[in-house]
Amino acid sequence: MPMIRSLVAALLLVMVVGLSAANAQSAEAKAELDAIRTEITTIDRGIQASASDTNALANLRGQVEPLLDKLRTIIGDQTPRLEGIKARLEQLGPRPDASKNQQDNPDVARERDEQTKAQQETEAVLALARNHIVALEQLTGRIADQRRALLARALLERNQSILNPSLWINVINALPAEIAALGRLFTQAGNHFMGKIDQLRLGILAAAILLFVFVMIPGHRYLRRFEARYSLVAEEGKPALPAPSRQQRALAALRVTLIWAVIPVLVALALYTIIDAMDLLPERMDLLAQRLLYGFAFVAFAHGLADGILAPDDPGWRLVEMDDRSAEKIASLAKLFPAIIVVGKVVESLNQAIYAVLPVTIMTKGLFAVAGGLAIVRTLRRLRIIAAEDGGDGHLLASGLHPAARLAGWAAAIAILGAATLGYISLAAFLQDQVIWLAMVVAILLILVALVDEYIGRGISPEGAAGKQIMAQVGLSKSSLKQISILSNGFLRMVLFVAATMFVLAPWGLDRDDTVSTMRAALFGFTVGGVTISISTIFLAIAMFIIGFMITKGIKNWLESTYLPATRLDIGLRNSIATTIGYIGIIVTAMAAASTLGLSLDRLTLVAGALSVGIGFGLQSIVNNFVSGLILLWERPIRVGDWIVVGEEQGIVKKINVRSTQIETFDRAALIVPNAEFISGRVKNWMHSDRMARVVIPIGVGYGSDPEKVRDILMDAAVSNKTVLREPAPRVFFMRLGDTSMDFELRCFVDVDHVLPVKSELLFQIHRALTKARIDIPMPRRPQEFFLGDTGLDQPASGSGPDAPVPGKA
Repeated sequence: MPMIRSLVAALLLVMVVGLSAANAQSAEAKAELDAIRTEITTIDRGIQASASDTNALANLRGQVEPLLDKLRTIIGDQTPRLEGIKARLEQLGPRPDASKNQQDNPDVARERDEQTKAQQETEAVLALARNHIVALEQLTGRIADQRRALLARALLERNQSILNPSLWINVINALPAEIAALGRLFTQAGNHFMGKIDQLRLGILAAAILLFVFVMIPGHRYLRRFEARYSLVAEEGKPALPAPSRQQRALAALRVTLIWAVIPVLVALALYTIIDAMDLLPERMDLLAQRLLYGFAFVAFAHGLADGILAPDDPGWRLVEMDDRSAEKIASLAKLFPAIIVVGKVVESLNQAIYAVLPVTIMTKGLFAVAGGLAIVRTLRRLRIIAAEDGGDGHLLASGLHPAARLAGWAAAIAILGAATLGYISLAAFLQDQVIWLAMVVAILLILVALVDEYIGRGISPEGAAGKQIMAQVGLSKSSLKQISILSNGFLRMVLFVAATMFVLAPWGLDRDDTVSTMRAALFGFTVGGVTISISTIFLAIAMFIIGFMITKGIKNWLESTYLPATRLDIGLRNSIATTIGYIGIIVTAMAAASTLGLSLDRLTLVAGALSVGIGFGLQSIVNNFVSGLILLWERPIRVGDWIVVGEEQGIVKKINVRSTQIETFDRAALIVPNAEFISGRVKNWMHSDRMARVVIPIGVGYGSDPEKVRDILMDAAVSNKTVLREPAPRVFFMRLGDTSMDFELRCFVDVDHVLPVKSELLFQIHRALTKARIDIPMPRRPQEFFLGDTGLDQPASGSGPDAPVPGKA
């Protein structure tokens, strides 16, 4: 008793310490929730104050996600604590009924009260955290709605048309003042530069410019050598290289794009960082320098994409199917269109730097938008002419450009030119930016999809090198590996297309934070109708089931091929053991996957209750066969390798599955029999208790033969055959004296696999012995039936029959 009291006291002490820690954590969580509530209020007020400032709204949106992360962390910490408190309350039991004079231990009562209080506090923390999450989600929706409204208002703001004469008159009138302002800007920039420059800064700037020159020129030359290295044109004295595969073309396109992009981007970033760090330009020209340098990198990147995919100078490495002239025209547009946009952005930054009047800003934006639209129209018309000259009907399909791309190009050009003509200058400039953005996203997607198809779709296929290694190491079949490669390729394609769609929609108001939040909610759980759905959990459960299934299959194969054959167990018992272990492994794996999904036993009972209705109606046959398969595995009335007879069919049992059993007939046909037929029907098993089978050979001899000699001949034939078993010994029976012969039977026992061969050998030997002893084997006599036909002989004669007169009577 003292020991028990000590253990109870120690347990209560541990619970009190744990409860104190839980209370401290709950208090800390409450304080953090109060701070989050204050920040929510601040964000709400900021939304009301920044209703017309899209940058301020973006900053407020960026403050929401960290708060959501904190709330998710609080919920993740408090949920297991609440479950632990509930478990301890269940251990303490319910409060005794005072009306029945039931006494309660004071320590237990105190512990129960403290745990109940802790449960209430934890539930309050969780409820408050979930409430804050709902409030933040509502604020996120408000911010997104206001930002979309601001974008729509800015894009649909109507100004003077680019064709309006009054616009040009206002521009001409304002031109002298704008030129003077531009001169003052450059003068101010020169004075600022001379005031900031010294020997150290001058040396750094000169070194940066020299680095720029010496990096760009060799880099460009290296790029040309890179392209020439993979050229398919045969040099003098050398044979032409074989045509590259799609994988090689996709990889080359990626390399060309990266080489064209990396060097200009690094150079532009380095120059801008140096200029900004040394403060060599006034603040008003900072945007100009930024757009100029980054615009240079942007044009170089677009040039690399066009050369990498279209390969106008080397058709053998072209990633898309297209004739040479069409590829050249599209590549020219891909290089010209970004240059038009960059020059327009640079001029726009100059207008902002000199505070140009509105007509000048509208005119410059409109002119560059019209230039971009006309460039698209000019390229589409040239492609149509090329298609007609090549013998086509003038449609762009003959030139290799998809009709959807042609339609999209004309729609973009008409939209840009129409918006600029109608006075929606901001919309025209925005559409121009989206055209190049969409084209670049599609080009990058084209390269990545080609790489995924080649490295994943083909690489891990049964024909690929990686696929052959996987089949050799893991033991997967070709069909299974092919399905895995197709599913993997499809999944990665879906991911690429979803990512590309998000990038395309980003400028239209799909904020990065909104995208990240949506993807996180999809991956890590979102609630629909009280049920939490988590893609990451689903994939984890699928991965766990696949891994468990492969481990189970490996153990089963090891048992079947290595361990069980080394034992003295018969093949049927070995198959039952391996099959049972395989089913147990699959059940355990399925339970682990269900546990990962959060499906506890009480929830599975609901599913079982729902399935019971279906089992009672449409699934009873499947369940019957399933249960019968389990009975076959445990009771083992038939086993793998048994010779059985089912109805009119017979054969060897090859495999016992849960639903059906596979039998190989002696005609080498596969007979699939539902397991229920073996349990509820009649089955003859030649090998159930042993492998002994009886051979019966009936022999008839003539009446002039010596029965004793016939018996000796039959016994000698059985004894001389080495396959006939000596125990039970063979015997000869004199069965009957027939109509034409004396009938004997030779009965002996052999292994069931040798019934037909032994019977044939015995018949050959008996026939030889009887012929040598001149013992006659009479032919059987069969009764003969004659049919006379319609001769009238079978008809009664006249004067005969029942009515004929009796002789001797009148």
